[in-house]
Amino acid sequence: MAVTVSPHPSDYQLLVTARPAPGVPSIEGNGMFFTAAPVRLSGFVTLLGNLGDSAQGWKVGFIQVQWVETNWCSYRGTASNDGSIFIQRGKSPARSQRACRDCVDGTPIASVFYSTDPTDGELVSANGNSAYPLMLRVKHQDQPRDRCPLSIQNSLTGKTNFLHEAQFEFLFCTLLSVQDPTGSFRHLAGVYWNVRWQYTFAQPGYRPTLKPAGTGANVSALFTGGPNDPRFASVMTSLAQTRTCNDVFRAATSAFNPGAPNRHESRVWTDFNVTAP
Repeated sequence: MAVTVSPHPSDYQLLVTARPAPGVPSIEGNGMFFTAAPVRLSGFVTLLGNLGDSAQGWKVGFIQVQWVETNWCSYRGTASNDGSIFIQRGKSPARSQRACRDCVDGTPIASVFYSTDPTDGELVSANGNSAYPLMLRVKHQDQPRDRCPLSIQNSLTGKTNFLHEAQFEFLFCTLLSVQDPTGSFRHLAGVYWNVRWQYTFAQPGYRPTLKPAGTGANVSALFTGGPNDPRFASVMTSLAQTRTCNDVFRAATSAFNPGAPNRHESRVWTDFNVTAP
C-alpha cells in the first residue's frame, strides 16, 4: 500500500495546552506595549504504510490564518486647543488586506506552514525509510503583541498629543495539517482563537484603564477537518499570497506618517469615528 494518513480519530489529535490572555499594557522606552500570554497547541498525526514504503516528502505542521484585525489608537493634547489625532491601522489603505496567512519572520510564505525552523517544532518531515505506523508530533506557539508611540505631534496645532485610547483585536484560525509528497494539503483539525485589548490612558503617567467589553481572549471548541470559511478560505494554502500577516501589519504602520490617509487630525479634542478608514 502507498503511505496514507490514518483515518482513525485516535491516530491524530490536536490539543490546546495553554490559552492566550491579554496582559496589562506597559511603557517601554517611548512606546506603550501590549503583550499577551501565548497560545500553545500540540498535535500528532499517524501515517500508515507497508515495510519498504517511503514516507519521504510527507510533512505535518500548523497553518495559521488571521481573519480579523482591529487596530487603532487616539491621542489628545493637554488642553482641547492642543488638538487630537486618530490613527487607523486596521483598515485600507493602510492595511492592504483583511485576511492573511500568518508565518513567523524568516519563514517563506510559499512554505504555507507557520514555521519551518526545526528548533520551533512546528513542522516535522518524515524520513524516507520508516517503520509503520509512524507518528509525527508537532507543537505550536504564538504570542500576539503590538506597540504604539506614547505621543506624536499634531501638525495642525504644533502641540504634542498624548496616547488617549487604543484598541487591538487579533482573530486567528490555526490548523493541524498534512502535506503529501505531491504538495497537496489535508487539514485534520483546527481551532479559532483571539486576543483583544481596549484601554484608555490618563495623564500624568499614561495611567491605564481597562474597557472590559473590548478586552479578553477566547479559544473555540476544537473541530475536525478543515474550515470552508469564506472569510479566509482563499488564503489558507494559496501560493498567490505574497505577503505574510507580519508584512501586512508592518506596512500598516505607515498610518502614523504625517499626511497619511489613515491619520486624522483635529485642532480640538474630537471623538473620532473608530470604524472609519
